[in-house]
Amino acid sequence: MKRIICAACALMMAFIPAPVQAEGGEKAAVIILDAAGCPAEAAEEPWLMQPCMNAEHYYFRPMENGEPDTLIGYALNSRFMADKAAMKWKPWLNHYEKRNGAYWRIEQGEESGCIFADGAARQWAKRAADELIAAGYGKIALVSISATGDERADTRLLNTADAAERGELYAAIDEAYCPAVRDRADAIARAAIKLQDEGAAESTIVLITAGESDLGPYERRAAQACARLCGREEGRYISPFVHIREKTRARFAVVSIGRAQDRLADMLYCFGAPRLRVQPLRGKAYSSPPSFGLT
Repeated sequence: MKRIICAACALMMAFIPAPVQAEGGEKAAVIILDAAGCPAEAAEEPWLMQPCMNAEHYYFRPMENGEPDTLIGYALNSRFMADKAAMKWKPWLNHYEKRNGAYWRIEQGEESGCIFADGAARQWAKRAADELIAAGYGKIALVSISATGDERADTRLLNTADAAERGELYAAIDEAYCPAVRDRADAIARAAIKLQDEGAAESTIVLITAGESDLGPYERRAAQACARLCGREEGRYISPFVHIREKTRARFAVVSIGRAQDRLADMLYCFGAPRLRVQPLRGKAYSSPPSFGLT
């Protein structure tokens, strides 16, 4: 597992631009964090949860007699409500842990030792902040993926030379709440506005995402663009993300947590954004991810 992660991180060397002093101002970046996992609303609406990624936990479909079919463990890669087949047998009620050679049904939640994608996402966000600072980015903001227009967990562009403001950035990563509704396209638009208002000489958007969100108007257009072009010149005028990139001169980079299909990340990749797929680290605690290799 360590070899896989280290090899993957070697690819991240191209993600964040190396320090190049451009004329006209300092460099700025926005980290977009997807803190998807177990939202507060999950107590009443458990289908809003992401699947548990603890390697020692299992989802088993119940048989006709109500007993779990332990011969087949289901690997769920997206939020429950996005998996129509899984919704029929309610995996959040059929979640198990193996103890003393037997499978025991457990509640899904961090108190049961469940691991969610947001743990890995927060670690990668912190590592991105470390490497951006080392690469000479003087201003960094956090934008949290949430419902359309919800900016409660976002920060302003913070001065990385100031210790207090650096601390504010890392605290915001730790404290970003898990959203029940996720509109990634809106988060990208908010990031672009911050960068455009700043007018930095060089800018970067690092998107750290845990899978599909509800398709807003931007993502619908992006999906259409991805299906039609993937490199064809005429598609450049379809995608709003290309418009954002051209307006802000921002470079995109994408870290995808988990194995779920992700049309937005696919589309950005089509437009040249480096992309890395990573898995949450195994076990009940996250160690620090290795360096991106940019220092």
